[in-house]
Amino acid sequence: MKNSMIVVCVFAAISATAQETDRLRLGMQLGTSSNYARMSGGMEHANGRFRQNDFGAANINIIARYDVNSHWMLESGLGINTFGFSYSISEDYSLRNSREKLASLQTDFAALEMPVDIFYKFRLNCRNVRAVLGMGVAPTFIGAQHIEKDFSVTSEGTSGNYLKSYTVAGDNSVMFLRYHVGIEKLFRNGSVFRASILINIGFSDIARSAVDYTLDNENYSHSFTNSGSAAGFRLAWFLPGSTGAVIR
Repeated sequence: MKNSMIVVCVFAAISATAQETDRLRLGMQLGTSSNYARMSGGMEHANGRFRQNDFGAANINIIARYDVNSHWMLESGLGINTFGFSYSISEDYSLRNSREKLASLQTDFAALEMPVDIFYKFRLNCRNVRAVLGMGVAPTFIGAQHIEKDFSVTSEGTSGNYLKSYTVAGDNSVMFLRYHVGIEKLFRNGSVFRASILINIGFSDIARSAVDYTLDNENYSHSFTNSGSAAGFRLAWFLPGSTGAVIR
C-alpha cells in the first residue's frame, strides 16, 4: 500500500511538472507590509509618550507569469504600492478597558511600480504544492506630494496643536531590490495560488517627514526619512495558462 502511494505521488508530480514548460499565466496579487522610517534630524530626546511607528502599507498588482520550465519562471507586472509615516502619543485610559488609547497621525502616499522577478521553483509534492524562492528589482515612480496633518486638542476654550506632521515626497523614480520566499499550489485546471513573504530594500530616500508635538509644556521636533524598505505578506492568484497547463 505504501509503495502504491509513492508511485501515485511520483506520477502526479511528473504529470504536473511536464506541463509547466512554456506557459504564460495572468494573475493578481494583493499584500500588506510594514514600511520602515528612520530618524534623520531634530531632537534626539523624545517624550516617553511619543511613538514613531512602522507604517502599515497596502499593495495591489496585475502580474504576468511565464513558466520557462519546471524549475524557473519570470514575472513582471504593474501595481500600486503605498509608503508613509506613522506617529502616535499615548493617552490616559481606564483600567477597566485594557485597550490603550492613542492620538495618532498617519501620512501615506502612493507609488507606481513595475516589478521584474525571477523565481526558482522546487519540485512539486504529491499534493502539487511546492516552495519558491525569488529575487528581482522594482522600478518605482513617485509623484511630488506635500502633505500636512495635525491633531489638535481643546482645553479651556482654546485650541492648540498637539501633534503635527509635514511630509514631502519627491517627484522621482527609484529602484528597489526584492526577495521572495513562499509556497504555491498548482490546481488541476492549471491555476496557481501563491502565498509569500516579500522583503523590499530601498537604497535612497523617497520621502521625508517632520513631526512637532507639545507635551508637559515642552515642545519637541523630530525628522524622519523613508527609503521604501519594507517586509510584508503577499497573496497571488494566477489564471490557467493560455495553452492549457492542465494536470491530467
